[in-house]
Amino acid sequence: MGKKHISLIKKLSLRKKIITYFFLTALGLTMLIPFMWMVLTSFKTSDQVQKQSWLPARNYVEFRGERVPIEKMMEDAANPGL
Repeated sequence: MGKKHISLIKKLSLRKKIITYFFLTALGLTMLIPFMWMVLTSFKTSDQVQKQSWLPARNYVEFRGERVPIEKMMEDAANPGL
């Protein structure tokens, strides 16, 4: 009877851990979504913020007064020695 009792406790403990991790993951995602929105909004213009879309519409970044295409920045970051 002792081994069955310990096995039952382990099963209940595992179930409790699964439920706890599920709720912690859901809570973590709930906290992450506003942070993602904040970071993505920082790349938008004022007009794009009013439209409330997830991604910015422009495909360039203004750097030192000139427009640099994001694709070029990605290529330069991937190949810094070239």
